[in-house]
Amino acid sequence: MMGAKIGRGAVVHPSVEIWAPWNLEMGDFAAIGPHVDCYSVDKVTLGPGSVVSQYVHLCTATHDYTSRDLPLRTAPIAVGKEAWICTGAFLGPGVQVGEGAVVGARSSVHKGVVNPGLWLVEILRGSSKNAALKPGSSATCTS
Repeated sequence: MMGAKIGRGAVVHPSVEIWAPWNLEMGDFAAIGPHVDCYSVDKVTLGPGSVVSQYVHLCTATHDYTSRDLPLRTAPIAVGKEAWICTGAFLGPGVQVGEGAVVGARSSVHKGVVNPGLWLVEILRGSSKNAALKPGSSATCTS
């Protein structure tokens, strides 16, 4: 696939858009679902058995808005073994998702490392904050 490194049994849905396939590396049995936007200006690595669900945006580039000429800034994205990026999530430049971690549907992850557990974005009184859910627990959002 035009320079991408694709592991044994890995699946890429035909509707996926990959900006620079040579910057994509997928481990064995990794999967990218329908309508994923893989803006791979920098490297995107998906570990073995990881799943990127439909309508996810993997974005390895941004612009430095503090500089008048808005230079492009890039950083790789890494998704660990058996991690799951759920429907409609956004992963920004430099994000690392740990082995077995789950990024919840419609979440936005802009920096740092996501460790195992379920991560989502909670909206509380008009502001966003990251919240971790332990398996078996539940969360409610109040306004």
